[in-house]
Amino acid sequence: MGHSTVESGEGGRTSSEMAGHVERATVTAWEPGKRFAYATDAGPDGAVMAIGNSAAGRDPRGVPGTVQLVGGQMPPHPVSRACR
Repeated sequence: MGHSTVESGEGGRTSSEMAGHVERATVTAWEPGKRFAYATDAGPDGAVMAIGNSAAGRDPRGVPGTVQLVGGQMPPHPVSRACR
């Protein structure tokens, strides 16, 4: 469906390609097994997409207890406001 690469560590670069479109970003948080976040390079309109996820806690079988995914676009784009 697509191809992604991630350079490990905070400040590493990511690249995701799907259907001919390439999105590049910078890793902003890197704690393997706990937290990962990145922010895309600014688009032509200055918008940046920030995505982060974290996992915390495990049950006695080792199954993760909580996984959180957070995303946002800065500054808000007029189209995204119209789709709410």
